Amino acid sequence: TAGELRRVREVSLCGLDTAQEATHELETILPALESLRLRESTLSSFRDLGCLDHLRVLNASRCGVTDLDGIASLGVIEELYLSFNDVEDCAALCMHA
Repeated sequence: TAGELRRVREVSLCGLDTAQEATHELETILPALESLRLRESTLSSFRDLGCLDHLRVLNASRCGVTDLDGIASLGVIEELYLSFNDVEDCAALCMHA
C-alpha cells in the first residue's frame, strides 16, 4: 500500500534505465528512502533520480556513469559506490558538502 511504501528505507532496482523511466518520482513514492542499489541498470545523470532528501547510500556500480553532473541533488549522500564505471572527473564531489 502507499502507506507501506512511505516507510521503505532500502531498495534494490534491477534493469532500470533512468533516461527512459520516470525515476525522478522516487522521492514521492519512497520519501524515506535512505539506500538505493541499482543493478544491471543505466544511470544517465544523477539528476534523473530527482531530489532524494534522505538518500545516504547509493550503489550505482556498473551503471554506465561517465560523469558526476547533478550529484549535488543528492544533498545528504554519505556513501557513493561507482566501481566499474567510466568517471574521469570527480570535481563535482569537491562542491558536494
